Amino acid sequence: FRARRRSLMAAVSLSLSGLSAAETFAQAGKECSGPATAAAAAAALAGKDTFFGNRICPFAQRVHWTIAERNATDAYEYAHIDLTIGGNTMPDWYKAEVNPSAVVPCILYGGKPIYESLTCALFVDERHRGSGEMAPLVPTDPFEAAIVRSAVDLVGTFTGPMYGTLKNRDPAKAAELKAALLSKVGRLEALYEANQLGGGPYLLGERMSYAEIAFAPLLFRFVASLSHFRGFSPLE
Repeated sequence: FRARRRSLMAAVSLSLSGLSAAETFAQAGKECSGPATAAAAAAALAGKDTFFGNRICPFAQRVHWTIAERNATDAYEYAHIDLTIGGNTMPDWYKAEVNPSAVVPCILYGGKPIYESLTCALFVDERHRGSGEMAPLVPTDPFEAAIVRSAVDLVGTFTGPMYGTLKNRDPAKAAELKAALLSKVGRLEALYEANQLGGGPYLLGERMSYAEIAFAPLLFRFVASLSHFRGFSPLE
């Protein structure tokens, strides 16, 4: 990787241990493609607060990771939901009774649904604050909090282009899509370079934050997939 992506690469590399812990939690989860209803699934899951996710989904991995960092794995039953890809089919009851958007992740807390990956991650962080060694995902200092939120906003600008570049089948568009994607990822790198605190690898120095939870699972996935299928890395 080129030096201009050194901050993001360091943050992604240091995040791999957290993602590994999250994967261990995910592998212990129960398959949920069998039950015919959400009620049946809830009964099978012993009535605990339930995190519905998918082991290969980077958005679900944001929540896996936060749960692992907060040492909160005992607070949730993990239910693996098949995505409608590669011959698998999402169970009908999940969309009908849990998440009308038919996406993961979703947390059922006291029987009430919480949607969207970053919202779920913040919920876990705030609910279990004080557990684990991780500082609050969003710092209390106003400036630090603003920088972290700015980084998360930038993640949203390149998430769609990464998927679009991967799915593109028109060779004539490849160079344009690549340039646009690298430019957007470069804005996040520039924010890190201008605002990184201390000597640590994360935006807040030695403290991991909401920023890394937002981007590391995505970049970890797309460094591999774009390098393999499109011949370049988003961190080059």
